[in-house]
Amino acid sequence: MLLMFTCLGVSAAGQPGQFGIGFKVETEGFMLNPKLKSVVVSDLQPGLPADKAGIKVGDEVVEADGKTIAGASAFGMRSTMHKDAGQALTLKLKHPTGDSYTITMVAVPKT
Repeated sequence: MLLMFTCLGVSAAGQPGQFGIGFKVETEGFMLNPKLKSVVVSDLQPGLPADKAGIKVGDEVVEADGKTIAGASAFGMRSTMHKDAGQALTLKLKHPTGDSYTITMVAVPKT
């Protein structure tokens, strides 16, 4: 199963935030509770936190806020990656070359 979602940071608790990053998400298992196989950056919006952090299209997300992506619940991880404006998200990513890096970015208000 292949899903697409954008990390906008929509949350009911406060002002919706965004990072300006989109993902190509591969899942497996039962469609009502899919497990993640991979999450790869598919889109970046210029000038927003993900772009400023140096993330590149094609980079694979390995962890989000300390939670391993592979094997995680797709729905659970989606809520981990959505933040209100002003909240931070830490991602461990891997370039297609295999080099890993970690970034922390703060959601900006959704426009």
